[in-house]
Amino acid sequence: MNQNGIVPQPRAVGANDGDLPLLVKQFGAASGPIFQVFKYQGGWERWLQIEFTRKIAYDRPGVLCEQHIWGNGNRVDIWARGNVGMPHVGFELKCRTAAEEGIAFADRFHADIVKVAKRPAEENTPCVLYAIGLTTDEEDLAQAYVPVRDPNGPIGQSLVINYTQVVQGLWMLYVAVPHYHA
Repeated sequence: MNQNGIVPQPRAVGANDGDLPLLVKQFGAASGPIFQVFKYQGGWERWLQIEFTRKIAYDRPGVLCEQHIWGNGNRVDIWARGNVGMPHVGFELKCRTAAEEGIAFADRFHADIVKVAKRPAEENTPCVLYAIGLTTDEEDLAQAYVPVRDPNGPIGQSLVINYTQVVQGLWMLYVAVPHYHA
C-alpha cells in the first residue's frame, strides 16, 4: 500500500450511523465464535456473511447474499432491500485470516472500498454501501491505504476509513458510501 495514503481514524459507532450499530452489536455477540474460527486457515468470511445475514433478515425484507448489483459481474456480499422510504443497504465484508501476512488484508479491504465507491446499476434507488473489515491485528489500523475518491464529495476528496473496537482484540474498519439518485 501507499506510504502516503489514508490512515484509518478511530471513531466510535453511534446511533446516527445507519446499520453500523447493529453490525458492532452482532460482531460483539459473535466474538467467541469469531476468535475460534479465526485460527482456521481457510478463512471465516463466508461463515460471518451467513451469520450476519441470518440476524439482519429479521429487521429487513429481502436480505440476500452475493447479489449482482453493479451490472459488471461483481457481487455484493450482503444486499438488504430497504423498507418503504429507507435506502437499500449493501455490505462488503473482509475478514483477516490467520494465514495473511503483511499487507494482504489491506489489499483485499482496499479492493472492497473501491467497489463500494461505485454507483450500483441495481434499480435507481438510493442505497448505502459499506466496506467492512474485521481484524484481530492492530497493525491493520495503522496501514496507509491508497486514497479512493469520494463520489459524493468535491473533486480530490477521498473517502474516510474509520475503525472501532468491537471487543478486546477485535476491530472493525469501515467505510460508508451513500448513493443517491443518479
